[in-house]
Amino acid sequence: MLALSTVGSAVRSVLACRRMRPAQFQAQRDVAARRLIQHAYANVPYYRDLMDRHGLRPETIRGAADLSRIPVTTREVMQTLPDDRITARGVRPDRLIITTTSGATGRRITVRRTWLEQRVHSLFWMRSRHYFGLRPTHRIAAIAYARRGRGHGLQPHQVPLRALGLYRKHTIDCYREPEEIAREVYALRPDWVSGQAGAVARMGRFLLEEGWPPLRPRGVTVGGEMVTAGMRRDIARGFGAPVRTGYGSQEFGLIAWECKETGHMHVCDDSVVLELLSDGAPVEPGGRGEVVLTDLHSYAMPFIRYELGDLAVRGAQPCPCGLPFSTIKRLEGRTVDFFPLPDGRTLHPYALVGRILNAAPWEVRRWQLVQEARDRITLRVMPFRPPRPEEIRRVEEAVRPVLGPAVS
Repeated sequence: MLALSTVGSAVRSVLACRRMRPAQFQAQRDVAARRLIQHAYANVPYYRDLMDRHGLRPETIRGAADLSRIPVTTREVMQTLPDDRITARGVRPDRLIITTTSGATGRRITVRRTWLEQRVHSLFWMRSRHYFGLRPTHRIAAIAYARRGRGHGLQPHQVPLRALGLYRKHTIDCYREPEEIAREVYALRPDWVSGQAGAVARMGRFLLEEGWPPLRPRGVTVGGEMVTAGMRRDIARGFGAPVRTGYGSQEFGLIAWECKETGHMHVCDDSVVLELLSDGAPVEPGGRGEVVLTDLHSYAMPFIRYELGDLAVRGAQPCPCGLPFSTIKRLEGRTVDFFPLPDGRTLHPYALVGRILNAAPWEVRRWQLVQEARDRITLRVMPFRPPRPEEIRRVEEAVRPVLGPAVS
């Protein structure tokens, strides 16, 4: 599994990346890429078969640049494979932290990590937050949607930290009405606000429209979807604080975070290998491409050249600010819109998605929600097997209390 030498390399990178020369930084990534491919070939049946079919041997991957020889894997492929094909031999399933993706692109996938892998991924998030100015003693109000799955409660190592007053985070369900969220956030008096970009922007607009005094935390960090200029303006004015963006996913943890000098996003190159592809070829700086990622620190369930379903524009490499990271100029996908309803409410689509996926007795491969009018929402589902009429009715009944009687 994840070797202690790999963990040590990740820790050194987090602590010393500002002082690393570009050649040092690249050499570290190449070592991590070689280790990952050797492990995946030896222990994960899917990747061994994939490489064998294309005449590839682990020794042909000498570094991060050679990963492009391996074919891209899509979410649809990962969804159809049994657990023992994509999980490494030797891991104990009952010891893994299991989570599912939000399904923002319409497709969900289960992610499995060891406790140590989860902690390594958290290091990169902590580095980005420290870069923004967040400190361990700051109190955080997180406006986010609730995830299901093991690993999202308070972990054992977090209990003593919270007892010491460190890393205090209070999560507020973004499905709730804006006034309820506002009252809870203001009662907390947080040093920092974080959360889903759409939910936090909605909160900012509410505070402006209702004339609430600015909360003025030290900063606001948002992610989970594309942040438009209007959303950033609403958040900054409503909360009275600078806004910083992060880009991450359940599969990869932190992917990129905003540069304070250029406004572009530093790619977390010591954690992931990011490719932007157009018709299968890498794009030049300024070009738009589909995001394909390799996670350098996931061994229990590797993600190698995995198509995430997002679009982004390539930026400078390395960043002009002096840090050794490549950059994304901007993201162009994964925007989540709220649905306005006839009774005046605005509904976060994830409030429906959770009920749909929990109520569906069949496995959902892909889904799409379309609001055709204020009083009509259409769900399209691609199941793994045809559902029976009573199973479809069960899904309709599950969302009815959320939509109300005026919406079909």
